[in-house]
Amino acid sequence: MKFEKNLSYRGRIISLAFVALMILAIREVVKSQFGEVPHFLPIPALIPLIIAWFLGKHYDQTMYLSTRDSLTGLYNRRYVMNNFAKYNADKIKDFNIAVLLFDVNDFKEINDNYGHEFGDRVLEGLSSILEQSFSKKDI
Repeated sequence: MKFEKNLSYRGRIISLAFVALMILAIREVVKSQFGEVPHFLPIPALIPLIIAWFLGKHYDQTMYLSTRDSLTGLYNRRYVMNNFAKYNADKIKDFNIAVLLFDVNDFKEINDNYGHEFGDRVLEGLSSILEQSFSKKDI
C-alpha cells in the first residue's frame, strides 16, 4: 500500500510489549510454582507475539487512514480538528501557525470531462507540489 512507508510503529510496539510482559509474567508464575522454567521462550509463545504484531500493524494502519486522505496522504479535517486544540496560546507564542485550505475551482468539470482517474492524478500532483513546497518539519 502507498501509506506503508509513513506508518508509525506505535501500535506494534505497544501490543508486542504487552504480550511480552504477559509471557514474562507467566514465566515467573511457572518458575515460582515448579522451581524452574523448561524453556526460555517456548515455541507456542511465538504465536501470540505474531498475532500482536499483526493486530498492532492494523491499528497503525487504521490510525493513519483516519487522519490522512487515502489518495494524497495529506492530513485531513479530522487531524486538524483533533490536534489544533493542542496548540494553546502559550505554545503559539514560540512559532507561527498557518492553516492552508485549497479549493480547486471547477474540479467537477475535470472529473466529468476527463474521468475520475485523471482527476485523482490531478489531486496527487497538487499534493506532491504542496509536499515539495514545505519543509519536513511542517505538518
